[in-house]
Amino acid sequence: MNRRTTLRALLALGACLPLLSAAPAQAPDVERLNAEFVAAYRAEDWPTAIARGSALAEALPREPVVAYNLACVHARAGQPDPAVKWLARSVELGFDDVAQMRSDPDLDSLRGTEGYAAALRDAAARGAGADPEFEALLAASEPLIVTPPGHDPAVPATVIVALHGYGVDATDIADTWREPAAHVGAVLVAPRTVRRAEGTDGFTWGPDHEAERIVLRALEQVRGKLAVDPGRVVVTGFSQGGHVALEVAARNPGTFRGVIPVAAFRRSSDTPVPAAAGGSGTAFYVVIGAEDRAAADNRALVEELRSRGHRAQLVLFEGLGHAFPPDPAYEMHRALHFVLD
Repeated sequence: MNRRTTLRALLALGACLPLLSAAPAQAPDVERLNAEFVAAYRAEDWPTAIARGSALAEALPREPVVAYNLACVHARAGQPDPAVKWLARSVELGFDDVAQMRSDPDLDSLRGTEGYAAALRDAAARGAGADPEFEALLAASEPLIVTPPGHDPAVPATVIVALHGYGVDATDIADTWREPAAHVGAVLVAPRTVRRAEGTDGFTWGPDHEAERIVLRALEQVRGKLAVDPGRVVVTGFSQGGHVALEVAARNPGTFRGVIPVAAFRRSSDTPVPAAAGGSGTAFYVVIGAEDRAAADNRALVEELRSRGHRAQLVLFEGLGHAFPPDPAYEMHRALHFVLD
């Protein structure tokens, strides 16, 4: 396949993947269309949702989740033919989340149709096979590694794996985390993503399975160069990177001492965080603006984490939207002390 990028949603409304503004580099028209699409979806105003989704498809013709969302709203509107067409288009563009397609109530009206079955088969085939383009890009990728002053590579170190948001790159998140990492004597690792984010000068994490490969490979690359304390590895991320941090931690229990999602989102189909084993769970420090559309989901996430035996703290910033909090270095200091101490 040629491209398997996925612009992930910031908020799970039902089981569909409605777009929200995840990238500061997105054009204002795309941000407006995103917001209008979400509002129409929430109101179950399917004609308006279809109109805004179609406009998004014109603005972002290569983004698979745009096509997937159009399939969902057409299906909810009782229009199976265009729904199947857009579902097939989403798979053609790289959407391969079979579990999402099977569990999504928005697609219920398509169950039993040949078009839905064909899209499911194609998605499963794409997900099962390796993507040569991705493998080649990944093989050539090296993470950005920043060591603290006076670092001795032979002494096992605390490691912070920092994941950037949609439409930027590793240097963006590294600039935010350099000082907090140095403050605790930690090695900072910013994996370099390999898929270009459409409509921006930066990158996207792509499908979750690709993002997981990138993160775990970066961690292994660091272990090949420096001594790492396996009990003091932290993963953090902003926006799409925060989603990836939560997903990778959920899929790899015991790998991370702490998780610090900032302005992150979760979907109903995401991997649930396993219960803490033996009373020793992962520490989560969840940072979100009160005006961020994902704020309610972040509150629910913290409650869920606590119920599963994990130490979890929600830090909510009044008046803040989808952004890092004011004085991010100070706030990330606090986050590190919570998850490491």
